[in-house]
Amino acid sequence: MWKILERSIPLYVKFNQEDEFKIFLMDFIHIWSTSFTKSDFLSCLKKSNATLEFDDDNKLLERGINMFSEPEKLKSEVKIDDDKSTMSISLFMFLGEFKFKLEGCKLKKQNEEYYFQHVTQPLLKTVKDLRTNQNILRNLLIDKDKEISKYRVQNVDILYSGKTDKFDDDVYSSQHNVYETNFGQSDIPDVILEKIIQAPKTVSVKLENQSGEMNIKTEPASNSEDHLTFKARKEQKPIKMETLRNENVSMAKRKKKGLNY
Repeated sequence: MWKILERSIPLYVKFNQEDEFKIFLMDFIHIWSTSFTKSDFLSCLKKSNATLEFDDDNKLLERGINMFSEPEKLKSEVKIDDDKSTMSISLFMFLGEFKFKLEGCKLKKQNEEYYFQHVTQPLLKTVKDLRTNQNILRNLLIDKDKEISKYRVQNVDILYSGKTDKFDDDVYSSQHNVYETNFGQSDIPDVILEKIIQAPKTVSVKLENQSGEMNIKTEPASNSEDHLTFKARKEQKPIKMETLRNENVSMAKRKKKGLNY
């Protein structure tokens, strides 16, 4: 679920905990994301909260996950590169007098297909659901008005102290027509709502800097068979020309002696 994080930008955040811990941020124009293994996420929390003590790692991990349940209560520091390719974000909340933090998260901007999968498609599904519910309620109101009219024709007294005007579907439709203005009478195609885009898998690569610290770099994992073949060929040891020449000489001597082996 997308939740508001920063109203001034505005910026929305989503946190998924499945095979990995994933953080998504979006501003309805771009989307950024990053992922952690459980151990990496725990290490980041420990580093961010070095002055705090927790009874065990599970409590620390639970506190870090719960940060994203009410992100509107979080304080955030956001830095976005000029080309918007990378976002750095730090989050913190108060635990009594102490700050609980998640610092130095770097998120990478994702492509259009990724944005469609996590933003556009859910919005389209929401629009369709709301429009379907709206039509159901409109039809119910029309049917109720018809039912009341039948009672009146039959001279049945209807005890009701208030007065509600008859529902006018034409007036309602003319006042609430944003969807029709943008898309006419056409429904959102199911092929769009059901489309599945396979997001590229990522692998975590640990890089050691000059100070001896380990940095985590996430890179897309290639599924290309050609790429793997190329890597294998590239890593083959080169064959020395001298070796080939010696083998040719030995073969020539064997042929000259009439030997065949």
